[in-house]
Amino acid sequence: MNEQKQQRFAGINASPGIAIGPAYYFNREKLEIPHRKIREEEVESEIARLNTALQRARRDLQSIKQMISNRIGENYADLVQAQLMSLDDEPVLEEVRTRIRERLENAECAFQKVLSAYREQLENSDNVYVRDRASEVSDVKQRVLRHLLTRSGGILEDVQEPSIIVSTALSPTDMITIDKTKVLGFVSETGGRTSHMAILSRALQLPAVVGVDKISENIADGSKLIIDGTHGTVILHPDEETLDQFRGEQEHIKEFEETLHSHIDLPAETRDKTKIILSANIGLPVELENVRASGAEGIGLYRTEYLYLIKNTFPTEEEQFEEYRQITESCNGDPVIFRTFDLGGDKISATMEWEGFQESNPFLGYRAIRICLDNPQLFKTQLRAIYRASAYGNIKLMFPMISALEEVHKIKKMINEVKDDLRSENIPFKENIELGALIEIPSAALIADELAKELDFFSIGTNDLIQYTLAVDRGNDRVSFLYKMLHPSVLKLIQMTIKAGHKNNIWVGICGEMAADPIAVPLLVGLGLDEISVSPIALPKIKEVIRGLDSEQCKHIAENVLSFAQESDVERYLHQFMQQHFPEMLNV
Repeated sequence: MNEQKQQRFAGINASPGIAIGPAYYFNREKLEIPHRKIREEEVESEIARLNTALQRARRDLQSIKQMISNRIGENYADLVQAQLMSLDDEPVLEEVRTRIRERLENAECAFQKVLSAYREQLENSDNVYVRDRASEVSDVKQRVLRHLLTRSGGILEDVQEPSIIVSTALSPTDMITIDKTKVLGFVSETGGRTSHMAILSRALQLPAVVGVDKISENIADGSKLIIDGTHGTVILHPDEETLDQFRGEQEHIKEFEETLHSHIDLPAETRDKTKIILSANIGLPVELENVRASGAEGIGLYRTEYLYLIKNTFPTEEEQFEEYRQITESCNGDPVIFRTFDLGGDKISATMEWEGFQESNPFLGYRAIRICLDNPQLFKTQLRAIYRASAYGNIKLMFPMISALEEVHKIKKMINEVKDDLRSENIPFKENIELGALIEIPSAALIADELAKELDFFSIGTNDLIQYTLAVDRGNDRVSFLYKMLHPSVLKLIQMTIKAGHKNNIWVGICGEMAADPIAVPLLVGLGLDEISVSPIALPKIKEVIRGLDSEQCKHIAENVLSFAQESDVERYLHQFMQQHFPEMLNV
């Protein structure tokens, strides 16, 4: 029997770690559907079969809804609401029944044809949210068809042994409801380091590689697979030599991580006692356990928009308050920085169907703080919830996509109005919450001195800062090679922001993906950052690097790096430093 040839695929390193195991190819369309003509006398029994399958699918989804509620909170149970609504879409279901009656098609065939046409209609819509609903329709179609075919389980419930899930894409519902004991890691043809799948993979602390072109064309269930989520590599049909190599690396990573976790309680300070605050980036309550386990000193970025993205209406003040209070109390006095919702761009929800919302360039359009200021009642509802939660802990408030001083003035005016209302209602809150700006637009970095006079802190969001500075859509495969985190122009904007903050006696942090790369840490320390906030899975490595550095040496590194005119020179210089002082960090 001939062995299949080893193949390597390059992707994007979404969540670190190595996984070795069989592939489970997740394809919503892989069920074989029988197509047969039925007799007239079979029509009502076929419709009865359809109705029974719909009822069972509805029961499945209600169970999943309860599971999500138990795992991460009642607010997130709406993740399956769109699927439940599809099961109650009477015009669509009546079309299925009509096909059974008039065309004498079996229930499976009629249901598949109607739902496939409906999905295609959604995919061709000009409305981004409507297009996104297509995946929900696929989930419903798969679930109902499985019941019609008397196949047990749901979309990913066929996984019988620990496997690497390979897919075109996974929805947040898939990720949250998946049985972690049956998953070794994830591979996806789509997505980037800031996609929902990547963020949730890091939240689950499972290796993931995304953006792997055409992997689905080459893979079959059970194929042996290696994924390296640290370097963005997927190896299909690995030979014994490659397997031995990666098993060795896997064992090395395990031992290294055990060492890192033994240092969890040690302070994040350089050898000469320069203290760096280390915080965690999260977006779901379920991640709180990871925050505690990582040794973080609080939450440096809480992405409030996840609560918005999963609902069909904006969450109420009470829903928001309960979540923010839970997060705040769980941190036991450590700071929690809530970023007001950062919707728009690639983050669209059903709640954003305002007239004229469709945009040719959404990343440069109606998003983040612009939506908030244009919808004051929406913004004030969130501000009220956050200020109410401030009575229960150490909350700070951060605003995304600030581009001008006028925006800060408008925000502070709205905050004062909210505080006046809360006082008049005798609702307790903390008067002097620290207010900060996410510096992610070049204009904000260029006027950082003026912004610093109005705020209490800055946090540098490198993901968008790089994108906007270099005019590179980080999700566009044709230009993604131009997205360079160590580009000299980006580094100078970071330096400018830090200097402006310190000149005005406010602290400056960083919460973008750049901070999670150990190679950048000596530079960031040398530039004078006060706080680094990363995903919990990356935090122990960043602490280990900080503890091995000398602050004066880091300042020298920063001076040298800022003199370089090319990103390649910066990367080479920092790589050489890491190779000399932290070689293990380049391989884990």
